[in-house]
Amino acid sequence: MGIEELTNCDLKLPNYTKEIKKINNLIYILKTKIKKNKFEKNLDIINYKKLYNEIIQILDYLGKLSTPAFNIEKELEDIYLTKYIKTPELGRKLWWNHYEKLHEPYSKLKNTCFKLISTINKEYKIQHNVHPPSWDNHYQ
Repeated sequence: MGIEELTNCDLKLPNYTKEIKKINNLIYILKTKIKKNKFEKNLDIINYKKLYNEIIQILDYLGKLSTPAFNIEKELEDIYLTKYIKTPELGRKLWWNHYEKLHEPYSKLKNTCFKLISTINKEYKIQHNVHPPSWDNHYQ
């Protein structure tokens, strides 16, 4: 069993390609809404909360989709450490690279969502000269 075979091993993970595409589309729509609010300078409290809640809903959905990838961490580690018993450092490195690759699509989308939150926070502060409502419990 070579490295190529291990990276293609059957881990019984769901195929969320359609869901990932759907999330990409939702993020695109959100970016468009944010640009519109920024251009029109109408990021009031209502619009801010709507955008913020949409982003949080996407993050929640992404969290649920990525759960199976988190749940196989130990199984995947065992596969690599068993295969590379004589070179455990290499086994751990390959395991971690594989594990990160499984999380890559979710991580990229989550990072995009957090950037969107930062964008609306900054824009709200610019338009109203106060921190946005999401800061109330977190940053003061």
